[in-house]
Amino acid sequence: MKLKVDQKQLSENTERTSADQKLFSDNASQIEYYEKQLLESKRQIKNHKNQMTDFKRQLAESNKQLGEAAEIICKMKHNTKRAKTTSNHNINQATQTEELETFGKKSSSDTSLKTVTINSPESENCLLSELFFPTPPLPNQVQDIFFLAPTRSSRDIFLPESAFYKQDIGT
Repeated sequence: MKLKVDQKQLSENTERTSADQKLFSDNASQIEYYEKQLLESKRQIKNHKNQMTDFKRQLAESNKQLGEAAEIICKMKHNTKRAKTTSNHNINQATQTEELETFGKKSSSDTSLKTVTINSPESENCLLSELFFPTPPLPNQVQDIFFLAPTRSSRDIFLPESAFYKQDIGT
C-alpha cells in the first residue's frame, strides 16, 4: 500500500518537474526573443541619434546660410537707398545681382523651409523691415520670399529654400 502511494507521489512529482522544465524552456525562449528585440531597439536608437546629429548639422548650415542671406538683403536695401543717380543705381543693381548669384545655386523646385536665428538686433530689424516693407524687386532678384512673422519670444524666421537662389524669371 505504501509502495502505491510512493509511486503515485513520484509520478505526480515527475509530471510537475516535466511541466516546470517546459515552463523554464518557454521562459528561456521568451527571454532570448526579448533580448534580440532589445538589441534591435538599441541599434535603431543609435541610428536615430546619428540621423539627428546629421539633421542638426544641416540645420546649423541652413541657419548660417539664412543669416548670410539676411545680411545680403540688408546690404541690398541699404545700397539701394544710398543710390543717388541712375548710374549709381545700375552699379548697385549689378552688385546686388552678383551677390545673389554667388550666394548659391540650386533648383527652384525645392520648397522645403529653413530656419534662421538672427543674433544681432540690427540684422533682425533690417530683415524684418525688408520682409514687411520690401523694396521693388531688381532684375533677376529673388521673387518668392514667404515668411512667418516672428513673435517677441522667437527670433526664428521661416523662408523657402528656393528664395535664396537666383531664378531666371521670364528668360
